[in-house]
Amino acid sequence: MFLRTMTRRSKMKVGIRTTGRLNGMPFDEVCRWMAANGFETIDVPNINGDMVKTASSHGVGICQVDLVAGSDLLSDDTDKQKQAIQASIASIQNAIDHGVKNMFYVAPAPADPSQGRAATFEQWKRTMPAIVDFADSNGATLALEGWPGGSPHFDRIGANPEMLRAMFEVCPSEAFGINYDPSHLIRLGVDHLRMLEEFGHRVHHVHAKDTKFDSEAL
Repeated sequence: MFLRTMTRRSKMKVGIRTTGRLNGMPFDEVCRWMAANGFETIDVPNINGDMVKTASSHGVGICQVDLVAGSDLLSDDTDKQKQAIQASIASIQNAIDHGVKNMFYVAPAPADPSQGRAATFEQWKRTMPAIVDFADSNGATLALEGWPGGSPHFDRIGANPEMLRAMFEVCPSEAFGINYDPSHLIRLGVDHLRMLEEFGHRVHHVHAKDTKFDSEAL
């Protein structure tokens, strides 16, 4: 379980993102526990009408839904690209239909993790603008989680300021922004406060959790 803070223009709410063991628990049980412990919102990997009713019955709001963003978004096959774009757009529309307009997004992994981030970025540019345009035209936002991926390749893009600048140049709409999680920045040695000075206006969502370096493991 990890906690996250969710910012609005006039109010901050605190909730939970359902990961790990929470995904294996009955949704009603999770929402009941949240309400009893003062949490106002929940972030979920997918959404349907029953989930909305269940959360609402406990006074909990669903704040963010995962964007469907499969690896075919980076495919060299144009048919696979189109299908992947439509899957992403459909997940945005489904969230909107259930009252949620904030999407959690992790850049997909390339088929070849050793190809380097520059090559992955070139693939990303072919598909992401259409998804951002759809979100923008429908009042939704995409919040990019800066998870760099696992070692040794760290193949996910969007984890450092240099790449974010390039991504925002391709997709300038503020519908495309950041899911600010300083733990990933600290892990990479990026100044998490300086990050906000440059990109704070792009933050659509915030994750918060304790971060500690294991010097023995290093």
